[in-house]
Amino acid sequence: MKYLLLPLLFISFLPLGAEESQEHVARTCRILFLGKPPEALKEAYLFDGKNSQKVYLSSMGFSEVIELPSGNIALGIFAEAVSASDEFNKSALTVSIPEEVTDFFLLAESDPDNKAMPVKLKFINIGEQRLNPGETLWINQTKHMISAKLGDQALTVPPMRRAKSDAPLKEGGYFKAQFTYQRNAEGDFLPIMRKSWWCDPNSKNLGFIVETNARLPKIFTIRDHRK
Repeated sequence: MKYLLLPLLFISFLPLGAEESQEHVARTCRILFLGKPPEALKEAYLFDGKNSQKVYLSSMGFSEVIELPSGNIALGIFAEAVSASDEFNKSALTVSIPEEVTDFFLLAESDPDNKAMPVKLKFINIGEQRLNPGETLWINQTKHMISAKLGDQALTVPPMRRAKSDAPLKEGGYFKAQFTYQRNAEGDFLPIMRKSWWCDPNSKNLGFIVETNARLPKIFTIRDHRK
């Protein structure tokens, strides 16, 4: 009698959802250099503790989407590329990113005390439950109280503080944006501007209120859409 030998099959049964948990979760960010001095570098190198990536520094819009490694990391920005094996000033690693933060903005600011690279970084977590598509995170960098009506939504942004506004529309379209301000947070509210703005329900937005040489503060938004 002949016997047919069959190879043994070992089947591993994973818990429901385990396949998804093993998928790579990309960590991405974008950089904006708000208030960038004219003499500042147009390009620099973002160092994540192991590798450097060339990034474009702009005051008018975000950089390209930057992918970073997972885990707890510290980020620094340099005029030249550096690696983990190089000798460099560890204090230049100016911002720590916790492991759970996978989607964020980096705001570059002038740092005259750093002679090697006069730039420091701050991060804004825009992951899930922090900032959803269609919403705007407003950053008031003035001493004025800001009041706004965005579509049917009322918004107040205290001096030197942040506030979030919901998507003004469920779908793409134009809405009315009206802003007033209380100068130095005292007295009557005075008009700043009234415009028709476009709502993109698929983008996350940063809104800025900044001082200018003019009497009125400047208000603008920057849209971010990434996959």
